[in-house]
Amino acid sequence: MAVVVCAALVHSYLLLMVAAIWGSAMLERWIGLEKGWAGRRNLLLGAAGVAIAAATCVFLLVDRGGLVPTHSFGQFGMPIDAPWNPAIGGLARFLPAYAQAPDRQMEAFQYLGAGLLLLIAAMPFSLATGRETIATNGSLHRRLCWLIPAGTVLTMLAITHRMDYAGVTLVHIPLSAKMVAALDPIRASARLFWPVAYGLVFAAITAAYRLPPARGQLLLAVALAVQVLDLGGLAHFTRATASGARDPSKWIRTRDPRWAMAISAAHDVTIMPPNAVEQLDLFQEVAWRAVDAGHPIRLVYASRSNEVTKARLKREQQAFDRGDLDPHRLYVLLPQAKLPKVSADRVAMLDGVRVILPRPDGRGKND
Repeated sequence: MAVVVCAALVHSYLLLMVAAIWGSAMLERWIGLEKGWAGRRNLLLGAAGVAIAAATCVFLLVDRGGLVPTHSFGQFGMPIDAPWNPAIGGLARFLPAYAQAPDRQMEAFQYLGAGLLLLIAAMPFSLATGRETIATNGSLHRRLCWLIPAGTVLTMLAITHRMDYAGVTLVHIPLSAKMVAALDPIRASARLFWPVAYGLVFAAITAAYRLPPARGQLLLAVALAVQVLDLGGLAHFTRATASGARDPSKWIRTRDPRWAMAISAAHDVTIMPPNAVEQLDLFQEVAWRAVDAGHPIRLVYASRSNEVTKARLKREQQAFDRGDLDPHRLYVLLPQAKLPKVSADRVAMLDGVRVILPRPDGRGKND
């Protein structure tokens, strides 16, 4: 129960994953292990856990401003073939890659690798012909079967999508409007498959320990070798993607030393229009510099906003359009922002970005 409440405080994706696993664990106790008062006690505790988690979500999502619905549940859903489809050519050596929609090739990437797929495919044979050992803890795999309900729910949610994408193999599961609204924070629903993949891999590896030692060791060694050979392209792609991390330059978009001076002179920093993702690299560096200076930035990159924040940013946008500028604030302007009436000495160009500097004396809101 405490784990479910903690998950609700951390993230909506984690809450669904933990809640599904927790539900399967309760099902095991009520049906498989405990009878009488012990079962009823767990039923009461389970109901209390659901109520507390629901109250926590209501407190966070409603009392704290209420999330603005985006109707984006399942926008990055998992294609059915994702576990065995590398999606991008050159990432895997042994299995063919079939193209997915561009916005799914990373968010929905769930390729397990040929070695792990081999191990999973061998699992029924290992369980059928092997024997229970100390390493498999006797009833381990029987208990893992109780995770099937959780895995089924998470997989069905992972492959559900809100709209059709050409060339993508997905399943549309009809959900009521209330269910879609409740699941609104789950935009990248493909992530819900993670615990299912972990469970399958764990079950497959432990199943190999039920084989005679020589066979089990051979199976694990072959699976490891196949996995390493198969994912060489993925490793190279990952290194190339992360090559920017080797750049010794601390700043890329904000190299001008006047950035540090402008942010240090401001009480806070904002971007106009208040859009953190349009030029995310610029926003990130401005935000990092503001954090270094100990000054707040008035917007954040988040997949969800709430009514309170949305209303505040709208008021600040309207004040900016009127030319009602805060004299203590640094305004970073995106290309489409119209320059309000402001004294010329407050306008500067830093690394190709227009900014409105805070007034040195901080007097008055209008110039």
